[in-house]
Amino acid sequence: MDGIKRIIGALLILVSIVIAVQFIAWRLYDSGAVWGVVNYVSLVAIALAFYFNLERKRNSDASRDDGVTREYLESNVLYFATMVLAALFLFNWLNVLVNGAKDVGVEVMHDVVWVVVDVMLIVVMGATGGYLLKADSSD
Repeated sequence: MDGIKRIIGALLILVSIVIAVQFIAWRLYDSGAVWGVVNYVSLVAIALAFYFNLERKRNSDASRDDGVTREYLESNVLYFATMVLAALFLFNWLNVLVNGAKDVGVEVMHDVVWVVVDVMLIVVMGATGGYLLKADSSD
């Protein structure tokens, strides 16, 4: 299982890098089709991050002593950040799928949410991927 975790961790870091590059450079070219592909990849990455962060949180909660440890804080922050990310991503992406790319009247709000989602994707996928890369047999 550790080998699979490391592979998924590397893939999540790769997704984080791709989204960071796309986020910075998307205004330089016609990027509509690229964002379409990135959104599907992001959905899979969010699902993987949610699973592994939930597993990490459960393990941390099960082995928790009376005090608050670094692992407890990290696992909870990453788990809840993944939940918020998933909610914001699905809110915006489903709007794009249903109403199209140009939803007049609330377009600015959705653009702001996309900025938050993209930044959160970079951070959450990078942090989750980094944790999974360090996975050892004690997990």
